[in-house]
Amino acid sequence: MIIQTSRSLALIFKPYDPFSALFHIWTDELAIGGFIVLIVTLLLSFVMERPWCKYACPYGGLLGLFNKISIFKIRRNPVSCISCDKCDDVCPMNIDIANKDVITDVRCIRCMECVSEQTCPVDKTLELKISKYTKEEK
Repeated sequence: MIIQTSRSLALIFKPYDPFSALFHIWTDELAIGGFIVLIVTLLLSFVMERPWCKYACPYGGLLGLFNKISIFKIRRNPVSCISCDKCDDVCPMNIDIANKDVITDVRCIRCMECVSEQTCPVDKTLELKISKYTKEEK
């Protein structure tokens, strides 16, 4: 997907991309597949948060696979964590961060909201660090 997109300078899945459909709804560039996906995504948005991003976006899925092998990991220090669950509350992908020492979830989009000093009240409890191989990452 990345190779073809870089060679053609166009998204391969553009005809089915709801974001593209939304911004081309009044033009003749709107693909019927994209319009259908847009309507389904909008309807699903009433019952779940971010349905396209979480379950259908091919680019997000590809990036999520790299969370497992990335040298940079979001790490939680369980000693300094006060279990306030603020990191869970701000996570747009609804990942259970407060109960994990290392965040390698494929849904993580590395938005860094959980790591923000505005979110976590305890300094250096959640950090993006260079990974080292440990038993917890097997």
